[in-house]
Amino acid sequence: MPKDFHSRAMHTRQFHALIYSVVIVLFSAIIAYIWFGGPQNNMIYYIDEFFPFNPHYWVGIDLSAWSWGGNGAGGGGYGQLINMFYYVFVEFFHNVLGFGYGWTQYLLYLFLMSFGGVGMMFFVRELKGHGPQYSLAPLASSILYIASAYSIGIYIQFLQIFWFYVAFPWIMLLLMRAVKVARDRLPLFELGLIGILIYFSLASLQWVWLLTEPVFILLYLLFLAYIYRPKVSLFIIIVSFLLVELILLDSPTLIPALINVGHVESELGLASPSPTSAPWVWVVANSQGEPYFASIGGLSTGWPLASILLADVLAALSFALAFVTKDRLLRAQALFFSVIALIFIALISGTQPPFGWLFTYIWWHFAPFRAFQTLGMDFGNYLAFIYSALAPLGLLALLEKVKWKEGGTIALLALLIVWLTLGVPSLTFGSAASVPSHPGPRVSVSAVDRQVQLASFFMNNTDGSPGRVLILPAQGPLIRTTSYEATDIMGQCGLSVIAGSYMLSFENSLYFALASQIYSNHTTGIIPELAALGVKYVIVQLNAKPFWWPFTQNATTYLAILNSTPGLSYMFTVGHEVVYRVDASYPLIYASPLPANSTAGSAYDFPSVPPIESGLINYTQLSPTEFEVRVNNATGPFLLVLSTTYGDWQVSGVNATHLMVYNYSNGWIINRTGTYVMHVYYAPQAQANEIIGMQLLAIAISVAFVGYGFAMRRR
Repeated sequence: MPKDFHSRAMHTRQFHALIYSVVIVLFSAIIAYIWFGGPQNNMIYYIDEFFPFNPHYWVGIDLSAWSWGGNGAGGGGYGQLINMFYYVFVEFFHNVLGFGYGWTQYLLYLFLMSFGGVGMMFFVRELKGHGPQYSLAPLASSILYIASAYSIGIYIQFLQIFWFYVAFPWIMLLLMRAVKVARDRLPLFELGLIGILIYFSLASLQWVWLLTEPVFILLYLLFLAYIYRPKVSLFIIIVSFLLVELILLDSPTLIPALINVGHVESELGLASPSPTSAPWVWVVANSQGEPYFASIGGLSTGWPLASILLADVLAALSFALAFVTKDRLLRAQALFFSVIALIFIALISGTQPPFGWLFTYIWWHFAPFRAFQTLGMDFGNYLAFIYSALAPLGLLALLEKVKWKEGGTIALLALLIVWLTLGVPSLTFGSAASVPSHPGPRVSVSAVDRQVQLASFFMNNTDGSPGRVLILPAQGPLIRTTSYEATDIMGQCGLSVIAGSYMLSFENSLYFALASQIYSNHTTGIIPELAALGVKYVIVQLNAKPFWWPFTQNATTYLAILNSTPGLSYMFTVGHEVVYRVDASYPLIYASPLPANSTAGSAYDFPSVPPIESGLINYTQLSPTEFEVRVNNATGPFLLVLSTTYGDWQVSGVNATHLMVYNYSNGWIINRTGTYVMHVYYAPQAQANEIIGMQLLAIAISVAFVGYGFAMRRR
């Protein structure tokens, strides 16, 4: 009889899991559809958005330390494997099955939201107290996790942090199961899955996650070891495996940071900050929101009061669980997560009282802590996870405490209805509700398709070289151009686009000087200047704002000037884009006479166009980061120019002095005569190859663990 009862109980749990999974998928489908406003019409494409419109190109970027697309002169690539899941998904649904970009992105949202929700369901099932009144808690937690204000912020922008957010419940679930299994044997299957999930979420493991996720996981492991008492030797293996996996998989961040720690500190603003420096000003600005609204991961005081109050209700229910539940293990879990949540609330409050003085002191006196610049992004993930998991259990435990078990289902349903209608107004009031000053994250599929078609046309008509496109008016790299929306789609397709950015750089200064020269109608020498920059097409965006920094401008003036400029040919107008062709070109690598002032570290400062010494060199591109250059009977010193953004490019086979040419590109003084061969290569590629090898090793270990562990479980 007990065996039969146990069998029926297992079948009931499996049936609940199946039904709840279906409900989670349907709920995710509805939420995603609301956000898209119909994926047949729109995509979600917002500030700093990234979408691999050309997955083949982005796979190459991940394998390369140099990127040709996205800006006019190239820049550092990734040299890492962090986004392969993303690329494969888009490749399969768009390129193989033929879904449009809107539907492809919608299906990706649906998958990730459902994946995170189902993970939360299984995690809470592992936590929950005994008794039928707790059976609905896993589903309620899943819905809260999918529809938390923090997750809605992720959905708006589709930040890479999304991958970590949806993987986190699974990681926590498998950590718990691994420690339980370690009471008897080594949990190879569970550890392998954790390694794969860490790789899955790698796009989120930026500086902040390096400081928080390993610490969070280690603390949780120590807590689990305390309550479940695994074998010490097996527990040490678990911890060691996770540390090795984190180091190998996140080597793209760790290794450059360790090698160039001073440079990294300077880039992040960690070294020698001041009260007026960007990092500190950013922290103070981000800490001005309602601190206890952090219970759902938000910081904006623009949310309705009902949202803030309901968030505090979730927090209170979560904290109450530790004091009202009769389940000893559940009480221990609730205490652990409550302490962590209180710490994160104090941190997310930033410089505000009552703990602002402590945050301020640590920030100024402990450099690594300065990485916590975007407070909501840093800690909101964990708070959303904690309160989504604990609040339904806390409500049910309270009802059990007051002897009203039968009201659990009604109370949970009421909580969810109130939360979805009042707590997350952006779900019911439209996609722009959470950001009233913005037109919303939606971009029409037709606008996307036009830009993708333009990018394909340009890439097929640049003679196989990384020809560039100049976008006017001078402004940020926009898709809709009515305000700062997202990275230009043409750049995401792999086209080298010269456009402005909200981050200042010497390339932007050159770009603005060029745009100002055109707008002022000083176009006498503009064609050779554009050719020396590698520009083969000019686009004027008719729907651009009539003004933008650094100077007032409009599209009509640009059109009048460009139509009368010799050397520019009007081609066609597509949607809001007017396209011109530059009737001159420069090779990617060329030789130029050595100017008299070249020893000062630069040569041919813009707008002094470097002349070409024809026939002196020819070159072969061996890879995106290496060229073979053959010199033909040089009779004296000359300047070798590589038209890419100035960076760590080097020359082998000859002594060469590296300098900046034309205010942006790489140049070398070559002082050798005769005929010979030399190689131009991007030095960081060797390190990138080592990093990719380390990541592949970590992935192989995880897959092997899963395979072997699964085979052992079947025996």
